[in-house]
Amino acid sequence: MYTQSFSVGDGQGKANGPKPVPVISVDEAEKVAAFEQKIADDGRIEPQDWMPEAYRKTLIRQISQHAHSEIVGMLPEGNWISRAPSLKRKAILIAKVQDEGGHGLYLYSAAKHWAYRATRCSTTSIPVAPNIARSSTTLPSTGRM
Repeated sequence: MYTQSFSVGDGQGKANGPKPVPVISVDEAEKVAAFEQKIADDGRIEPQDWMPEAYRKTLIRQISQHAHSEIVGMLPEGNWISRAPSLKRKAILIAKVQDEGGHGLYLYSAAKHWAYRATRCSTTSIPVAPNIARSSTTLPSTGRM
């Protein structure tokens, strides 16, 4: 519904069949209908808003993939910094690498924020990796704020 997916084998040589449709309550169905209406009306979806688990998981995955591509996109540029013919061109390449790295960090932060909101929301039970759900306000080496 929220992602394009394909059937993959389970490692035993047989393809996975269609998954059973989960039974949802009337209250859950009303929330899904309200959520889809909000999307149809081009409304904003905020991290604290209720949303189907599949939607949140897909959103976090897409943001993470975008962040990965930003970080990987800066790697080839970094190799050319030492080979640049002038200081001006070195500065241009450094700015480009820094810009791509910054984009990646912003996107990682957004994915962490959405995942953290999922762990704080009582209506979802998305498994979130501990390093994503943990707050980054404490320095790991000193334990100080």
